Amino acid sequence: MKIFQIGFNKCGTNSIKKILQNTDKNLNVIHWDRGLLAKKIYDNIQNRESLLFGYENYDVFCDMECFFLKDNKIKYFPAFILFEEIDKQYPNSKFILNTRNKENWIKSRIQHIVTVSPIQGNDYKILEQHQLCFYWEKMAEVNGVSKEQLIKMWEVEWHQHHYNVKEYFKNRPDDLLIFDIEKDEFSKFKYFFENCDVKINLNNMPKENKT
Repeated sequence: MKIFQIGFNKCGTNSIKKILQNTDKNLNVIHWDRGLLAKKIYDNIQNRESLLFGYENYDVFCDMECFFLKDNKIKYFPAFILFEEIDKQYPNSKFILNTRNKENWIKSRIQHIVTVSPIQGNDYKILEQHQLCFYWEKMAEVNGVSKEQLIKMWEVEWHQHHYNVKEYFKNRPDDLLIFDIEKDEFSKFKYFFENCDVKINLNNMPKENKT
């Protein structure tokens, strides 16, 4: 059984990582990996390899997105939207749709400051020119839009992704945990994984990397 976090960033991805690092199963958790995780998935698709080729030894996958250079332009790849293909390639996996109030999510993304170090080429070299910037600025650059247009894009992507995930798993409640980091009791998270024979050793929701 593998576990995939398939909600957006700024919805508790680091907290989910910490939760699943603290179980009775000694799960091997990978979170973002400086963008290398998502970039590897992207290249695996291009090379017709299995999605997780190169990361097979991990059990839990969180924050699967990256910025990378292609044709001298920065691109963005959200690997978490590939949940259907992930599900087909890795049967018996469990998925977490981490969510929160949409307006709060947008506010958190707007305030999010990141060190952007795009990945260059298939050798997975992280560029040495570290650029500290607002996350939304880099996303606006990638999409060629204004801040206002970007926010509207995010709103559409938010609703579409949530709809797609819920529709795909609508008859499989044992395979998808929908967890609102602002509203849901931590017991909901724990009970879901106890039913998967994974005991979580924490009693409260950790607050990691809060904007």
